[in-house]
Amino acid sequence: MVEDVIEGRGRRAIDVALRARYPGRAPVTFGAGVGELAEIRAYLHPATGTDPEHWHFVTLGLSELDDKVSADPERSGWGIELTARVEAPDGERVLPEWPASVLTKLAAYVHETGHVFDDGHHTSTEGAVHEDAPLITGLAFRRDPELGVVGTPNGALTFLQAVGLREDEAALLSRWSVKAFLDVLAEQTPLLVTRPDRPSLFRHPVIGPTLEQRAAAEGSRESLVFADTLTWEISRWPRRKVRVSIGPADIARRNLRPLLAARTSRGEPFRMVREGRILRLNPGEPAGWEATGDTLVLTASPALVAELDAFLAADQPSLQSRCLPGFVVALVE
Repeated sequence: MVEDVIEGRGRRAIDVALRARYPGRAPVTFGAGVGELAEIRAYLHPATGTDPEHWHFVTLGLSELDDKVSADPERSGWGIELTARVEAPDGERVLPEWPASVLTKLAAYVHETGHVFDDGHHTSTEGAVHEDAPLITGLAFRRDPELGVVGTPNGALTFLQAVGLREDEAALLSRWSVKAFLDVLAEQTPLLVTRPDRPSLFRHPVIGPTLEQRAAAEGSRESLVFADTLTWEISRWPRRKVRVSIGPADIARRNLRPLLAARTSRGEPFRMVREGRILRLNPGEPAGWEATGDTLVLTASPALVAELDAFLAADQPSLQSRCLPGFVVALVE
């Protein structure tokens, strides 16, 4: 009898939220090929005065669908379920399957790395997120504007929406702000519906120049970067040395360089994190480093920032600093 009460209690809370949004509407369900997830549902959302008819994808399986297993009583599982909204153009009701594939990969990344996406995060890829969406090369995350946060017997969960980005838009986010960019995009589509063929906002005659102006004036609001690889090796004899390894290399080169320039130019620090290890970069003089437990603090002088910038711009596997002898950084795959 106890098992009957516990089984499915997290799922039922999600069902209630989705039935309230889509009363009497049956979803299309992906129950196979979704990796760590239990299923992905897709609901046909009617057009509104500002947004087109679109498919609304929702994952089930990043939160705790049955009994409580995790130690955090306030959060259900990873504390999120992912969503995506993809346009059904001109009333075309053929369900695109590529969003389910993308959500499956994102869920696998969370399970494998422990890095949980949150409102204001973004990610970019080497090439398109999927071959059926060749113009989308990045994703930004915002709390789903209709589903929001729900409470379950296993704790709260946030429905977190993945929004498709063009290449130049994804590059902008390291120099500016995900939330600010999505606020601009929401003026065009309040529900942040992804249109696979949407022109970049940079091509808009008014919005495009405004994006660059605001990014230059406001600077980066990013202060935390997740890395797939972040390790360091320290030796203190015969000379004090530290070798830092960061990966993957292509993502590091593409994302770290604009962030490094945007933050340090304003004297603002940022952190890289991987499974409890933290690399904290603080602009300052003189250049130096100090390791305490799982934290490595790097004081980055203008000369060291210039070295790092040149290194990230070049196709070199490692940098042996001249202005900070004994400091080595390597990019790994």
